[in-house]
Amino acid sequence: MLAAVILSVAVVAIAQLFSIGASTNVEAKSRTVATILASQKIEQLRALGAHSDLNSGGSLTEDSAGFVDYLDANSAVIDDGSPQRSGVVYTRRWSIVPAPESLESLRIVQVRVVGKGTLAQVVTMTGRGE
Repeated sequence: MLAAVILSVAVVAIAQLFSIGASTNVEAKSRTVATILASQKIEQLRALGAHSDLNSGGSLTEDSAGFVDYLDANSAVIDDGSPQRSGVVYTRRWSIVPAPESLESLRIVQVRVVGKGTLAQVVTMTGRGE
């Protein structure tokens, strides 16, 4: 009888460990995807280069036209034009601001990707403009 109780407690503890491990893996995947999505946007903006006129603006906390992407589970941009976009898993916002006056040829680009039910992932890049 005592052996059955000990075995039951051990099985319950192992089941909890599996549950914790599974949820940790899901969270890690979500953070990894958010980091990749932020890096992709930074590289996309960097590829526009100094020869383009990147508009200043945007917000990391609220949607600003021209400075937000809605992405589905496959990281594809959803642009169906409706205010109630279905299938949105990640919201990617970015802001572009001029650097301080002493560094006027620089722009500061910040990108934040927020997934549903996940922590925000923030990646910041400083790029040189000409």
